[in-house]
Amino acid sequence: MGHTYRAEIREARQRVSAVAAATIDTRWGRVEYVDQGDGVPVFLSHGVFGGHDNVRDLVDLWFGTQYRAIGPARFGYLGSTMPKGATVADQADAHAALLDHLALERVVMCGFSAGGPSAIQFALRHPDRLLGLILGSSYLPGMGARTVPTSVHPLVRSVAGWERGWWLLKQYWPTRLARIMGVPKGWDASRDPDFLAIRTSLFPVAPKRFGVAFDAVVSEPASNSFPLEDIRVPTLLVHAADDRLAPYECVPPAAARIPGARLVTIEAGGHLFLDHAADVRQATTAFVRDLVRQDGQDQEGE
Repeated sequence: MGHTYRAEIREARQRVSAVAAATIDTRWGRVEYVDQGDGVPVFLSHGVFGGHDNVRDLVDLWFGTQYRAIGPARFGYLGSTMPKGATVADQADAHAALLDHLALERVVMCGFSAGGPSAIQFALRHPDRLLGLILGSSYLPGMGARTVPTSVHPLVRSVAGWERGWWLLKQYWPTRLARIMGVPKGWDASRDPDFLAIRTSLFPVAPKRFGVAFDAVVSEPASNSFPLEDIRVPTLLVHAADDRLAPYECVPPAAARIPGARLVTIEAGGHLFLDHAADVRQATTAFVRDLVRQDGQDQEGE
């Protein structure tokens, strides 16, 4: 078991190292990111246990190959710094610093899962940098605890970074790991290539422990107080009705608070939209098409 474990983690680290990533230095520390492809720029704020390494794959899956895929490893993930005392607003401002570095005026911002809070904060703090906001399976107000006691923060980091424990789950209790990842109960995802690719991208776990802890104890609780009514950019929410990781019942009330927001409900597939990626692509591409057309009309009217 030890050899297999070590070999798989070594392969995971090699896979991440092989990604054509770049870094910038910001006032929050180092930010590692990818910028791949051409077309309308889609900035992906990744979910828990994610990273910059699967940004291109997720944009291809949920948007299509015709888009430029941009995304950082968020605070505390992989090669990106976890700043002391960081807030979700800091993470949003770090996203803006990356856009400045890339000389990008505006992007389509997509916040997936635990990447949703910083995407929402970006829309609140930097609306002029957005063509639009897409929240996919996003963490939203009402989905979790309002505060997490400081005393449990070290425990969260320890559990999050327990690489062998997560590997054991994958190896011997794959159904339990699938449930933790948001696969609906009774759904066999063992032969789903999209799910298996996302599961593979969870590893290596240890270099993500500070980011996972930040999401759990700072980012997600902070989302409960976000003033969604103040969002002033076109917004699309895409969420599966059977998502229990980011409970769907919280989504329609959140969407109703965002002026003019569209909500597309995917009938099934859970947190990862299993077997429904085409439905997600249909919703996102239609939304982006409208954004680009409206932006062109606005430019002509100026």
